[in-house]
Amino acid sequence: IAVESGDSVELSAWMRQNESGSASPRLGIAWYDATPTLLSTSLDQFYGVDFNPANDQALVMSAPVPAGATQCRVLVGITAEGNVPATKWFDDVALTLVQPQRYDAALAKVTDESRASRWLPLVPPRRQVVNGAFDTDSSGWELYDDGTGITQAASHDATIGGYQDGSLKVAITANSGSDAVVYLNAQ
Repeated sequence: IAVESGDSVELSAWMRQNESGSASPRLGIAWYDATPTLLSTSLDQFYGVDFNPANDQALVMSAPVPAGATQCRVLVGITAEGNVPATKWFDDVALTLVQPQRYDAALAKVTDESRASRWLPLVPPRRQVVNGAFDTDSSGWELYDDGTGITQAASHDATIGGYQDGSLKVAITANSGSDAVVYLNAQ
């Protein structure tokens, strides 16, 4: 997804889990330059929140676009807490590009209400991440990092979903410590 330095992005996703509190969900953004070489990552971990296993939960993070970044890719994953199995389902992943408001001094003196719409802030467009709804499969998502001592798997689950059925199911089945597994939207 194309970005510009000085902008910021908001990443959102829905998450469901099969247990209460055994692992923390993660959202993140990998920043790339034009070549594309990885410059950095912005990761947000949702610690200590007692997510009710029966309900979908909204996860949201914001990050400024770093200098030199021209594109980004979305990351989702989980961090294990101890040697406890954990499963999370991610769905309806979306990225909102938030550009700084451009102010035009000439338009600021507008008295005609119809012209005011040219400078009033507008809701930024939400860019649905490629296959962020997982309605038919989990293609385009690949393993980014599986940490140390983790046995994990990811798959498409056609039965659990938000806006429409389908989600990315990420499971840690064994863990020798506290580490993370992260999947990248590679498209």
